[in-house]
Amino acid sequence: MKTFDKKLKEIGLAESRIDSVVEASNKMHSAICQLDKGNLALIKKHYPAFVEVAKIFGENDEFSNRVISDFKADQIVEFHKRLAVQGEIDADELFGGDI
Repeated sequence: MKTFDKKLKEIGLAESRIDSVVEASNKMHSAICQLDKGNLALIKKHYPAFVEVAKIFGENDEFSNRVISDFKADQIVEFHKRLAVQGEIDADELFGGDI
């Protein structure tokens, strides 16, 4: 499994810049993940690139991928549906309307 820093190295980003890009992306990912539905909608509307950075980091983060792989896909979907019912996230937006 590849980590985000390895991906950045593969694309040719200067090694002196990798740590700062990973750190900033990680912070953006953490911040976006903690937003409630209303604030997430505002960020998506006005700063969609923030959400894209968080998504890219999450897809390439070894820890996130390891946690997800420990669960069955249906358990993950059910968990996110329950969060959506609680108003914390929008499951359709999270999964691109695939549920």
